Amino acid sequence: MPTNANPLAALSVKQRRLLAAYRETATITGAARASGVDHKSHYRWRRDCPTYAAAFDQTCHEAADELEEEARRRAVEGVRTVCYGRDGRPLIDPETGEPYVSVRYSDRLLIVLLKANLPEKFGNRNTTTHRADVAPVMIYELPDNGRSARR
Repeated sequence: MPTNANPLAALSVKQRRLLAAYRETATITGAARASGVDHKSHYRWRRDCPTYAAAFDQTCHEAADELEEEARRRAVEGVRTVCYGRDGRPLIDPETGEPYVSVRYSDRLLIVLLKANLPEKFGNRNTTTHRADVAPVMIYELPDNGRSARR
């Protein structure tokens, strides 16, 4: 096979459909549901088909990039929402005639992005001294991406 050939062409229609859905959902369960492919097939393909495994790894990176872009958008640009009154109708700005819009920014997402991209500056720092005659050592702890909260 030529080196510039599309590796996805070697995959079955179901495999390509599952990968496309995973790129959008970033979860195996969601991708299986959206593509109509049994989630067990993914694990079997990943184990038995090196081409699928490589394509899935690439798709994981693409899905993670999409998630990071969305996190950055929410942290920096914010999420715009229309403001509603008690009667359920949108509040209207009398000067413009347009509905009032509030923008919410996510400080938590911004902190996570800073820790991930500049751990030496924004990562968790722990100083440990083992002996009195040795200078303190700075240990930078990378973010755990919420893993500790799931335990």
